[in-house]
Amino acid sequence: MEALVIKTDLNSNKGSENVNDIRKHIVTTQEHIHRFKERVSKYIEDNYVEFMPNNSTIFDLEEGKLLEKEAYELLNSLQCSVSHFDTELLSTVRKFESVVWDLDVINRILGADEIFQMLEEISSNEYMVKLDMLKKLNNLINTSASSDVQKLLVASPCYDTIKVKYVLQFYTVKSNLHNKFQELVQFSDKQVALSCCATIQVSKDINQLQDTVLALFQAKYDVTELCDFLMDKCLSPIITKPVNVSFSDDSEDYQKFQLSYSVNNNSGGSKSDYKQVFENIKLLFHCMDNLNISVSEEQHVFSVIGEHISQRFLQLLIDECLMDAIPDTLDNESKPSIIEDILQFEKYLAELFFINRDVSNQLSKFTHNFNTLYQNRVFRRIMETGRELMQKDLQDITVMAEKNTPEDVANNPFLFPRCMVSKSVLEFVKLLNRILRQDNESSYEEGRFFNIISILINSYVTLVPQYHKEHLETLPQQSTIFYNNCMFLHHFLAKNYGIPTVSNMIKNLSATGAKYLRQQIDKQLNVLQNILQTNEGYITPTMVHECLSHLRLLESLWQPVLPVKEYNKTMGELVSVCSLMLNQQVVAKEIITPSEAKIMLEIFELFQKEAGSLFKVGQELKTVVSWQRMLLLKETLKASLTEISEMWSIGKYTEYFKADEIIGLIRSLHPDTERRALALKRIY
Repeated sequence: MEALVIKTDLNSNKGSENVNDIRKHIVTTQEHIHRFKERVSKYIEDNYVEFMPNNSTIFDLEEGKLLEKEAYELLNSLQCSVSHFDTELLSTVRKFESVVWDLDVINRILGADEIFQMLEEISSNEYMVKLDMLKKLNNLINTSASSDVQKLLVASPCYDTIKVKYVLQFYTVKSNLHNKFQELVQFSDKQVALSCCATIQVSKDINQLQDTVLALFQAKYDVTELCDFLMDKCLSPIITKPVNVSFSDDSEDYQKFQLSYSVNNNSGGSKSDYKQVFENIKLLFHCMDNLNISVSEEQHVFSVIGEHISQRFLQLLIDECLMDAIPDTLDNESKPSIIEDILQFEKYLAELFFINRDVSNQLSKFTHNFNTLYQNRVFRRIMETGRELMQKDLQDITVMAEKNTPEDVANNPFLFPRCMVSKSVLEFVKLLNRILRQDNESSYEEGRFFNIISILINSYVTLVPQYHKEHLETLPQQSTIFYNNCMFLHHFLAKNYGIPTVSNMIKNLSATGAKYLRQQIDKQLNVLQNILQTNEGYITPTMVHECLSHLRLLESLWQPVLPVKEYNKTMGELVSVCSLMLNQQVVAKEIITPSEAKIMLEIFELFQKEAGSLFKVGQELKTVVSWQRMLLLKETLKASLTEISEMWSIGKYTEYFKADEIIGLIRSLHPDTERRALALKRIY
């Protein structure tokens, strides 16, 4: 067909001739198109409308394509000069355009038919060739440079048939691919009783395997099932459960990865450590390594899988494995190794294309935060250990500073006095020492542990009284032990004055220990006062015996535990109150008969002997006023008027008695005689 040159000068005679040439050329082209349509219409109608297979080939597909090309060239040249056409010629061009579009539709239908025939001839395992042809077919029936042509194609009675055949062909190819993939890559799991076994077998026929995988992903393979199996049946158990993992390369046809574990959460056993988890995961990916081919310009198989599960996988790995790998002890020698191992594992995953380190950087962030996580974990562990020690029995005690005598302590205030403390407080101090040692060995950037000492001490003075509340209230020895524990911690902190806020901690310890000792002393004072309290006006020997028995009980509980100085001070206070009550019954009486005086004298002598034996170092009671008053009262009870007068004259009473009290004693002990009046006159 000759090409037509369109001239734009349509006003001259030459222009009229040119218009006639255009019309002739359009008519000629339309005739060619009409004859071609007549030859192919029967074939198209039989195969795609009437569904009566017609295999006769009385046309040349290339002829139709060439005719379509020339028709479009003519149409394009006409459209460039359409502004110069008259109405009649313009109408002719519009009709010609519709004819060209019809030809385009016919050629697309014939092109689709040609592809269907070729698909029948291609071998069933040439998946990529079939997929390429189906892609071309999809382009033929679903895309066009002209939306008008596409509308005509969709409106064609053949379109639905072609579309259905395309879908069936695509589904068949995809189904065959999937079946072949399942033959080459086998995933299975089975549960027997409370055990589960997951198995992956990958074909060693690398060429067939990779061709199948590439075709499968070109066919938009849905990886959900594969991803769920890998995550739920393999990766998750490897991370969260004790597992047995094996890899076998012995078979000629397959390499096999097998994983077994218990589904019973109470089966016992510990999870694998992070290094073993890394190795097991690497073994899994090694088994699947031949699958990891490039399926597009930007993606590999593992990157597609990673898009679906890498976030869940990394989060589970951190939460259930790496968090457990953080040391919870003050020995942090393993920290650099753990960080390096994690970074190397992240690099390994990135090299497999399983993760994109620019996007999935959880492992890098984890290593960046490792020191903070480590410190928090150590803090929690230290606090847990501290609380465990605080809950231990306070009365599991041991002797401290056994060789430090009261004289040694008096001469050297930095010595801790001999006493008994809880074994738990010794462990508590060891914990504090480890913290101090760690802090001294660590750089500032690695964090300071000093603050936790303050937290531990504050917890000790708060929680120990809570944990042991009942025993502190009911057992006299418990309070003295707690007091000693506080003083021992006080002594430890005083030796480590570099600890921040140490002075506040020392004050807190001293105040708390003294508080609970004071409460116990007050309770025992109340017991003794109740024993010696009488409504009859005088204290009986039985009451004194009971009082002494209680004091001896306290001696047996306190004397081995408290430092000598603190014991003497505490017991001295109790004895002083008892002495005061004994003294009061003598001083307060208006009349004391000789028989009553004798009983009181016996009581004083008994109390002096027994109470005095409660003290192992002999000078302490000399400073107790009520004790000295009692000794003078004992002398007074058996003294004559003359002896009492002489004792007053030499000032023996002056320090411990007022003149009115001595006058009262004389009046209560001696009858009203001239001798008594003379004695009283001397005192006045």
